[in-house]
Amino acid sequence: MSRPVITSTANGKVKRLVNLVKKRKIRDQEGIFVTEGPRMFEEAPRERVREVYFSESFLAKAPEIWEKVKSSGIPAEILSDHVFSHVSDTQTPQGVLAVVDRKEAVLEQILSETDPLLLVLDGLQDPGNLGTIFRSAEAAGATGILLGRECVDIYNPKVIRSTMGAVFRLPFLYVEDLTAGIEELKKNGLRIYA
Repeated sequence: MSRPVITSTANGKVKRLVNLVKKRKIRDQEGIFVTEGPRMFEEAPRERVREVYFSESFLAKAPEIWEKVKSSGIPAEILSDHVFSHVSDTQTPQGVLAVVDRKEAVLEQILSETDPLLLVLDGLQDPGNLGTIFRSAEAAGATGILLGRECVDIYNPKVIRSTMGAVFRLPFLYVEDLTAGIEELKKNGLRIYA
């Protein structure tokens, strides 16, 4: 059974996907972000995956994933390799893009952990560094991350990739006023180290 393949970069779905990858404002408006690669797709909680896109060459190597995704009810599309490369944010696309609902924690949730260990980030600008910090924080047993609004966008595709899935497992929260956020942590009995 042949499946329809999107072969034009002028396709409306492709244009929207490019905008989601490249433009924070669009991601913010829709409350979603884009993950790339089979590992990130597998790590994403299924209830948060809105849609998924595969390259033709990826499905040629892993045809079983198409039926698995379609039977789960997640809308899926196949893009020609050329179109997939056009959409991808990487030099060597891995063949899977997923559009995922955001999920920011609330401070009460982060503080409700037994013995909370939080990381507080202020003014961090490098996407790769933020992703690495997420992975390191998770490995060190942190229970959450508090970020100042001046920090790089966690939903930037480079950040998402470099978290290697930690973004799905480690609760985080952006705060408008980081000083007030730190004061709230102190009121809840947390010791602050800098």
